[in-house]
Amino acid sequence: MAGKATFDTSTGYPMPHHRTPLVVPFAHRTPRLQDFLRTMEYHEQYFPYMEASVWTNAAAAVAEGAVKPEVALAWVEREVKLQAVAAQLPVTRQSLRWGPNLQSTLEGEMIDMVRLKEEDLILSGTGTSPQITGITTRPGIQTYARLVGETNLDAILSALQLIFSVAYSEADLIVMAPNVCEAICKLK
Repeated sequence: MAGKATFDTSTGYPMPHHRTPLVVPFAHRTPRLQDFLRTMEYHEQYFPYMEASVWTNAAAAVAEGAVKPEVALAWVEREVKLQAVAAQLPVTRQSLRWGPNLQSTLEGEMIDMVRLKEEDLILSGTGTSPQITGITTRPGIQTYARLVGETNLDAILSALQLIFSVAYSEADLIVMAPNVCEAICKLK
């Protein structure tokens, strides 16, 4: 594979000279978003699903024998192309031999790398293949921009109220930037 660096004893994991098997990992954020999302196994290239397109509630109190108001419900079939998030690291057998538990360490790091990229795409993928459309870039997703002079907590409350009053739903997860979370946590 031309142009790819191979993880070997001279570049990635030098042969041990009286050292412990301890490997201190590179500091990176921990992927967490996927822990809150429902997932399922699916083995086709396209994922078909139904999306509500009409929900008209005309329900009302009516007298006995009176004509009942008619509601409207409709769904439209949608389809999304599934995309892969992948990475590879060519590793020599010799480096794996010299590094106790090195294979599991490398696998763990690569799983985190893939999960971090997946998390980025779930939040803000462009929708241009091979990227999925992320939550923040999907048309029709309820958004709320903080008003001038509004605190972070006030903005969260306003967004929660908007979700409830427009979509008649309740948020079960709030995702925010670490600096916003820190500012909220520092409130006295």
